[in-house]
Amino acid sequence: MRVLVTGAKGFVGRHLVDRLTADGFAVRAHVRAETSPSPWRQTPNSIATGDLRDKQAVQHMVRDMDAVVHCAARLRANSLDGFRQDNVAVTDLLAQTAIEEGVPRFVHLSSIAVYGLSSHQKTDEEAPMTPGRDGYAITKAEAEAALLKHEGLKTVILRAGFVWGGP
Repeated sequence: MRVLVTGAKGFVGRHLVDRLTADGFAVRAHVRAETSPSPWRQTPNSIATGDLRDKQAVQHMVRDMDAVVHCAARLRANSLDGFRQDNVAVTDLLAQTAIEEGVPRFVHLSSIAVYGLSSHQKTDEEAPMTPGRDGYAITKAEAEAALLKHEGLKTVILRAGFVWGGP
């Protein structure tokens, strides 16, 4: 299976690239720009550089893939519009382009923040999204809504609660 991983140099993305590659998947790792040293312990099959807001770059990245795992996200921004450009518009563009290029599967790394910043001891996927005023949480919820509008794409949304660990 051929998998594009966006945000492949981020904490989740780089560990995912390592795991998928070790498990025999053909991985195309998306990075904004190539740098040394490599952040991966397992070398991906190919590296795709480019801006995820650029339709042509995204077309090149998703072409010939069997799945997209979208880990890239804007964690901090000066405005809600800044979050929306990178968290909502990029997700929407990736999904639309995946459909156009015949990529059947899409995994989106979202966040438990879509439920707000309160305690989540009994939160499940039936709970209402109440992201409050946090730009990251608002746009993660908006990205999920945009993604679910794309018919014909087998979609999984993962709402991570806490992500931590070593290098």
